[in-house]
Amino acid sequence: MTSFPFLRVLFTSLWLPKRKDYRYFLNEGRFELAVRVLCGTDIIELSRMGAVLERRPRLLERLFDPTETRYARAHADPTPYLAARFCAKEAVMKLLGRGIGSINFRDIVVVREPMQRPKIELTGSAARLAVELGLKDLDVSLSHSETMAMAMVVGIIED
Repeated sequence: MTSFPFLRVLFTSLWLPKRKDYRYFLNEGRFELAVRVLCGTDIIELSRMGAVLERRPRLLERLFDPTETRYARAHADPTPYLAARFCAKEAVMKLLGRGIGSINFRDIVVVREPMQRPKIELTGSAARLAVELGLKDLDVSLSHSETMAMAMVVGIIED
């Protein structure tokens, strides 16, 4: 395994002093963050998502919060926006170590205020599981192309 100590020093010197809400410990003269980072990703073909929603329109209500459907329908083609949010929900489930069926899709909501990055809000069983795991923070990145949508979710657990 290759080690890049200069990256660790750069990371610790630039990022750690700004985060006062996490615990730090001193290791060989450097302050280090006492956390674990969890990651979940998912990707889906837009044609598949569109076909499923066309075939089963009530699925929209089962999968998405009204704020998510409103946001997607504000665009000419809502499919990429819904698909990216579906991926985010599955990525959160993977991050939490659960599969489809153990967490209600509507317990994971992707919210986005104008001119701001998207955020994840957890309720119900997803929120309870996050508390049990000690999940402190979640960040999400959504993306889509002409044919695919994807999401990556990163979570922080304090050790």
